[in-house]
Amino acid sequence: MELPEAVFSLTQLTTLNAYNNCLETIPPTITQLVSLKKLQLSQNSLTCIPSFKDMPALSLLSLSHNQLGALFASIADSTAFWPPSLTDMQLDDNHIFSLPDNFANLSSLTALSVRNNNIVTLPPSFFTLTALQHLVMAGNQIQELRIDGGLSSLTSLDLADNKITRLSLNLPSLRNLYIQDNQISTLGPEIASLPSLEFFSAQNNMIEIIASDIGQLSHLSFLSLCNNRLTTFPLSLAFLSSLTL
Repeated sequence: MELPEAVFSLTQLTTLNAYNNCLETIPPTITQLVSLKKLQLSQNSLTCIPSFKDMPALSLLSLSHNQLGALFASIADSTAFWPPSLTDMQLDDNHIFSLPDNFANLSSLTALSVRNNNIVTLPPSFFTLTALQHLVMAGNQIQELRIDGGLSSLTSLDLADNKITRLSLNLPSLRNLYIQDNQISTLGPEIASLPSLEFFSAQNNMIEIIASDIGQLSHLSFLSLCNNRLTTFPLSLAFLSSLTL
């Protein structure tokens, strides 16, 4: 099943919702929709996508619940594939193994969701997304993640339900962090590198040790540590007057 060619003559169209159909391909002629701002193609059967670089108004692109799979990185790995206007991209439930290096060109991207894929690592260029505010990577295969600089605007990070054993984050703007349902055993001194953190969900891990540096998170108001292996809590938690356990 394909979109009818007549659709691509609607050059004033700003929103196209074609989710929950049986689309298998999207023709390159979709770039004729030069006024399109929102393109919703989730819940189809797409295995391949065309370049969207010539769609200067496109801000939201939803490709969730398709079949982009292991080929996604190679399909999308050209220098000019994504429009610089893109601010919100949704790629959930696609069996994606890796993200293309050219994500670094998405200078306006503020929200990215890649929930329930097979991603193990992120390309180094990914950390240059200075506009990114909301990142969802729950339900992937990440075992270790280190972010030491970059992503300076990130306020919400969801890493739940991965295979993470080691995590080191230096994200000064981060307010919400979800790391539940992983295999983390230690929250080390680097926790202090999240000075803006307000909401911290860390239940269902293997946490045995929490560094006293957690007491430096003066904005922390919610902390969930259920179902871990703790025998004691750091005394520094007592200094967090806004905290709810």
